[in-house]
Amino acid sequence: MNRDNYKNTNRQQGMSAVEFAMVLPFLIALLITTVEFGRMYYSYQRLDLSITMQAQASMRVF
Repeated sequence: MNRDNYKNTNRQQGMSAVEFAMVLPFLIALLITTVEFGRMYYSYQRLDLSITMQAQASMRVF
């Protein structure tokens, strides 16, 4: 490997590291957003189910 190829390889690796560092916060934000929306949807479904079950139970009482 000659000297020019060695410099280009190091430069490519450095550019890749910088690009990764720039994109990483967006990827983490996307992951967190996806997880939070999933949790929100799950909570909504559980709340809806509990309200339905409570309404059914209250109808049996009267």
